[in-house]
Amino acid sequence: MNSLKQYEAWFITGSQHLYGEETLKQVASHSEQI
Repeated sequence: MNSLKQYEAWFITGSQHLYGEETLKQVASHSEQI
């Protein structure tokens, strides 16, 4: 069986300015928590 230790996971988050400033703040906050 292959070891999973050799793998690395990346989470890329973002949003568009069309959703408004409050949504962008929430996305940034959630990204930091992850």
